[in-house]
Amino acid sequence: MLTLMLKNIPEQLHAMKESAEKNRRSLNSEILARLERGDLAAPTVDPEAHAEELKAFIARLPRVEHARISRYKPQGRASPAKHKGAHRNTVVQNWATFFGA
Repeated sequence: MLTLMLKNIPEQLHAMKESAEKNRRSLNSEILARLERGDLAAPTVDPEAHAEELKAFIARLPRVEHARISRYKPQGRASPAKHKGAHRNTVVQNWATFFGA
């Protein structure tokens, strides 16, 4: 059975909690009863309004200079060949120490 946990319930759902108390049900039972009656419907999303909200959000994001980021990426990184070799040497040293070689 699927379990659903609700946290930080928005103000609109407080009415459902009051209704559950009035009907002497738990909030979970109230939700199940409403689902069975068809009182609860899946939320509808207006794609155009959602797209506008996303565009507004993107407009608020700071601009990024990709060339500047690319310039900083290699700093502090070992090249893959050096990294693998260093790792391999460390493993060999650890095994040698462990086995007393």
